[in-house]
Amino acid sequence: MNPSFRFLPLLLLSLLLAAPATAQDDRPTDSQVLFIISEVRPGTKNVGLIWGGDVADRDARMKSLARIAANLGMTLYLAEINTLTDLAEQYRRLTRQHGVEVLWVVDPGKTLDTPQGQRFLIESATKSRVPLVAPAATWVRAGAPLTVQKRDGSIQLAVNEAAAQATSLTIPEKYSATAEVLASN
Repeated sequence: MNPSFRFLPLLLLSLLLAAPATAQDDRPTDSQVLFIISEVRPGTKNVGLIWGGDVADRDARMKSLARIAANLGMTLYLAEINTLTDLAEQYRRLTRQHGVEVLWVVDPGKTLDTPQGQRFLIESATKSRVPLVAPAATWVRAGAPLTVQKRDGSIQLAVNEAAAQATSLTIPEKYSATAEVLASN
């Protein structure tokens, strides 16, 4: 690759982070979340993606995510959760077999958006010291270290300081000024 184009993917991701939101676009893009993961856990190579089995657009999003991850030097591992009984087995597969360094609940669907699913993932990830990027601020209030959200068209992190520290997440200075601290116990 031509050295002058080496940083083009990161430049493009930076531009995506600064892109204005539309009225329907109240969530960060997948590329924005992956970029944030690379910022709060530098050097991350293996990311586990957790999806509820009832999510419709997963296949199309996975293709896009794979391209973005490749540009960031990451490998993605997918866990599709159809029932709560799948959850423990898929969690072990991601953490033990694939050695994921960060877990991202991309879309919980109906299966994971339950108190039981949420509690299992938060407790297991914290005990294993694997950062969990949550799909919503309610998960952060419940103990997940981080979620990425959009406010007024800008990316904002919602952070549980104790969980972030326990899982070795570092909130870069450029995000800490606007980060919403939802819990610090």
